[in-house]
Amino acid sequence: MNCVKDINTLRKTEPIFTKEAALSVILEQITDGFFVVDSQWVILFANEPAALIAKKPLREVIGKNLWSVVPQYVDSEIYDHYEHAMTSGKPTSFITYLDEFKVWLETRLFPTSQGLTSYFRDITAQKKAESKQTEMFNQLKLTTQELERSNRDLAEFAAVASHDLKEPLKSISFWLDIAGQTSSTDEVRSKCFMRAIQNAKHCVNLIDGMLEYSRVGREQLHFQSISFDKIIASVKSDLANSIAEAGVTMIYSCSPIICVDEIQFVRLFQNLISNAIKFRSPARDLKIEIEIQEVEEKIEFIVKDNGIGIPESDLSTIFQLFSRSENAKSVPGSGIGLATVKKLVELHGGTISAESRVGDGSLFNFSIPKRREGNSFSLL
Repeated sequence: MNCVKDINTLRKTEPIFTKEAALSVILEQITDGFFVVDSQWVILFANEPAALIAKKPLREVIGKNLWSVVPQYVDSEIYDHYEHAMTSGKPTSFITYLDEFKVWLETRLFPTSQGLTSYFRDITAQKKAESKQTEMFNQLKLTTQELERSNRDLAEFAAVASHDLKEPLKSISFWLDIAGQTSSTDEVRSKCFMRAIQNAKHCVNLIDGMLEYSRVGREQLHFQSISFDKIIASVKSDLANSIAEAGVTMIYSCSPIICVDEIQFVRLFQNLISNAIKFRSPARDLKIEIEIQEVEEKIEFIVKDNGIGIPESDLSTIFQLFSRSENAKSVPGSGIGLATVKKLVELHGGTISAESRVGDGSLFNFSIPKRREGNSFSLL
């Protein structure tokens, strides 16, 4: 009984904490940032983590206007979020990156009739983990795409081996059989040997074409920001003789900064320009126009020429390995140029299509995703 009396006496005469002091102690234990402002943005309370953002001691923060303490955020998205919460009276949350501290913060704002309470926490580790996960996912996606592309290549090679290579070998065997017949004259044998040699050379060209095509994409792509001017300058340098002999006029609408593998993208345009030169019309000077534009999250390229054109019936197969349109068979070539172009576009994550009419030239339209080395795209 005496103990109870002593405790009650102690409670009446020696209060250990006021409610305000107890609350202050509790709030100080919060390891995340926490502060309270009134309707005029005056800071009524802040804990140490919140003061760290201001880069000032806690005693220099309390009683000051929030935006005078952190003026660097006045013209920022952070200010807009706070102002919206204060004026709308609705709780809100947002995530932002503070470059000066190299941290990601998740902030929650709780407005009241007297002001606003802000609570924020460091989520940098979480963001790094998400970034790593996204990177791994993208890498897995690229690996899957590469496997799918390799499987398509194997299927194409199988088709080539079973048809394109078999035909010249059959012809070689046929002409040699005739040459070996006892009834064949020297003149017939000579012609047979010539035909066999021609087919053997064609077979070698097919094999060389297959090897060249198979090398595309074996190297690791290195994406970097580069001016389209530099791409075209390299193409013009590499094809200088062909361009001069054909009297090519090349026009492009703008010179964007694009993020691509420079070597492979130069190779892509070399094949397109070489193809236009090879199939130019004898009736007029060759003109090649290149249009480039940004379409949502992609960069679109349109390459148009005024050459002999492609029959509409051949448009569905021109990007296949060793495929050649009917009106182009009189022109020397192996039939891997456009197949290589398609492969290079796909290596950059894009797609390609063609439009054409015989006598009216051809148009090749392809697009690739915008990337950063940035993933940036800008028109100069």
